[in-house]
Amino acid sequence: MRDATPLLKADPLWGKPCIAYSLQADLTDDARRIFSRAQERLQAAGPGLLTGPPATLHISVACLLSVRERYGVSKDSLWRRHGLQWTASLRELLAAVPPCEVIFRRLEVTDAAVIAVAEPQSEVRTIRSHVANMLADAGVPSFQPSIIHATVLRYGSCELRAEALAEAARCVHIESSVPIRQLVLSKETVYPSLAREVIECMPLRGDSSLSTPSTFS
Repeated sequence: MRDATPLLKADPLWGKPCIAYSLQADLTDDARRIFSRAQERLQAAGPGLLTGPPATLHISVACLLSVRERYGVSKDSLWRRHGLQWTASLRELLAAVPPCEVIFRRLEVTDAAVIAVAEPQSEVRTIRSHVANMLADAGVPSFQPSIIHATVLRYGSCELRAEALAEAARCVHIESSVPIRQLVLSKETVYPSLAREVIECMPLRGDSSLSTPSTFS
């Protein structure tokens, strides 16, 4: 059972330049309003909470090159080496994956952030599995999220009271449904996605009555 009141860790990367490549899903305006209201309510738990602009809130679908990991060479050099092939592979995959709905039910306080947790989706599992295999084929380590989530806020101080924050999170209702019709392949340049460069917007076009090709499993 996950500890409801973990030891909170201040995020040393907040607002700093960074390099990461990922697949993200943008939230709807309604979901952003719901999460922004949640941010405002959670601020009552104490100072030191870090919140980004509503427009930067997103769903982390898959990680190509992680913001926190080191790869032995620069991430930009890895992208120059593999980016065209990876982009083509993702484009082909997503043409076979049907649009889906991501439903957020609750907030969860982790040691690194307060996150909105969504129900599992087979389409997201398919995408993450494909990305992991794609990276493995290139000899690049894979660091995929284990759940579907959107980060609502992070911590700027270790002095925050985890118990008060967890209690406040339990009282905030964030149920929201977000249709995913396309994914954004992006390069993150200021953490956490306070600035990003859009590489390509990739629509999900698959027919849900058809199974995903076995080459993508």
